[in-house]
Amino acid sequence: SAVSNLPTIVGSSLRSRPLPTHAAEAVLDKLNRGVVIFDAEGLVHYANDAALRAAHASEAISIVDGRLAFGEPAAQARFEGFLQQGRERGDGGTGQSSMVMRVVTGEGRPPYRVLLSPLTTTSDSRSADQPVQHVLMIYEPHGERHFPKRILRELYGLSDAEADLTLLLFQGESLDAAS
Repeated sequence: SAVSNLPTIVGSSLRSRPLPTHAAEAVLDKLNRGVVIFDAEGLVHYANDAALRAAHASEAISIVDGRLAFGEPAAQARFEGFLQQGRERGDGGTGQSSMVMRVVTGEGRPPYRVLLSPLTTTSDSRSADQPVQHVLMIYEPHGERHFPKRILRELYGLSDAEADLTLLLFQGESLDAAS
């Protein structure tokens, strides 16, 4: 079976622990936000289903020739600066700061919010030839999030009418329009 060395949370720190690739990917594919794991050169090592959908839905975020890219020049410049900062540090990403960006889709849709963050592991679990890795988390406002009324009723004790109103507000309707 294939094995992945994706970092896993052990105690309060990240440690590299082999996991069956199919299990790790299945878990990441269940998330409703995009996850892209890439190295210090921007080479993509993994992208979950939500990230691939975001890349296909807009040119705001894409994977070109195996590399992560942004359609907006300002976002691409910030991304390249993030990569450069990681390369210059040379400490395996342990001291690199995360970066949050707003990525405009330019298609009348709400912008993506993305988090770029180093994936740090303990020094004993990362070999010298293993590339530094980072993660991109894509938060798409209102993107493919469908909450069944049943869940809202069970979690918050809402009536059917209250759950309907909550769903309309979440979709961006004003209180007057939703009521």
